[in-house]
Amino acid sequence: MMTGGGLGMVIFIDESVSETLKVRKLSESEAAFFTNLAMAHYHGRCFICGSESSIGALSQCLGYPANGIYRSIGKRYAESGALIQQVSKVLVLSFQSSVSESHRPNILLNTDKVIFGYIPTAISWKLNDGCRLLGENLEDCTFYERIAYRYLHDLSIRGIKLYFDSIGGGGSTVGEQLRQFVENGNRMTLCIVDSDQKWGQTEALPNEPPKGGTYIAANEISKILNRCTDIPPYCLYLLKIHEAENLIPIEIYEKLAGTIPDMKAGVEFLKKLLGVYQGLPLLYYDIKKGLPYINAGAKCDYWAEIFRELKGNPSDFPPTEEPKENVMGVPEPFFSPIKCSHLLKKANDLLKGELIQYVVIDPPQKKFWREIGELMLTWGCANMPTSA
Repeated sequence: MMTGGGLGMVIFIDESVSETLKVRKLSESEAAFFTNLAMAHYHGRCFICGSESSIGALSQCLGYPANGIYRSIGKRYAESGALIQQVSKVLVLSFQSSVSESHRPNILLNTDKVIFGYIPTAISWKLNDGCRLLGENLEDCTFYERIAYRYLHDLSIRGIKLYFDSIGGGGSTVGEQLRQFVENGNRMTLCIVDSDQKWGQTEALPNEPPKGGTYIAANEISKILNRCTDIPPYCLYLLKIHEAENLIPIEIYEKLAGTIPDMKAGVEFLKKLLGVYQGLPLLYYDIKKGLPYINAGAKCDYWAEIFRELKGNPSDFPPTEEPKENVMGVPEPFFSPIKCSHLLKKANDLLKGELIQYVVIDPPQKKFWREIGELMLTWGCANMPTSA
């Protein structure tokens, strides 16, 4: 199980802070809280903005260097509005115990965009440490980072970056890790898992395919966390695809095949999948294993449709049981796999340079690249460090 380091977030300090400071001073813990937030913004671990009066009040009541950081934040008020429009969620910090429209700008009147943080409760959250990125393995999260950088490049927003810390690896206990980070660690957490979806929905197969065990387990933990009232914000996001490798652009597969000849048959088959059903089978195909056999049921029915669309010879359709290898070996299956060890790592290595800015994203993948990009920007947005 992978733990990705910190992500930032857009944090909006609402009008109630300036109203509170008119009648009393900040407590020692409150002053430390706002000072730590300022330092996190300064070092590029989150993005702080807020009402002009509250940011101004904090710049006057806090000591050095936090006062100067809040003055700098106040000068970028217009920029923060443009950024808020690009993210799907904003953490609104308030001294009010419930969301108040009077303390928020028009751009945040849509409550679906607001994650509410009551300051007396939020003081215990480790907001200055950023948000934890959580995925099924290290390479999955690295790939999501690559997608996020492409999304940020395409938006051309100045003065911000994506904050990602160190990443470690482990097993498949995503759900328990999610609970550990949020409930025990008081950390904001973004958890991304794939659905392990093995076929798509069609007119003949309208029912949604079953989800994989990793998501099911994490979703059960999410239901428990949703009953808690004082935990920091978190997000469990389901990617309705087979796995991360299904979002690697064909262009990258072709580049890898240029140096790994065994990949060529599998890459050619992926290109064929792009030509049927608007390319959607590419999202559900088991790229690393192919389909050497298919048990009867909805999965078999779906891939039989694809097989017919690709004009396959009936004798080439996969058997219902796993074939036994003989002395001569097993013939190359019609549904060819990509023969490459550490596939996603090799793709990530290619995408870490300028190529990520220009690689052609295939049509069925665009929706997911956009969703992942917005999600990662929302939870990973941070100030580009500058002097206060």
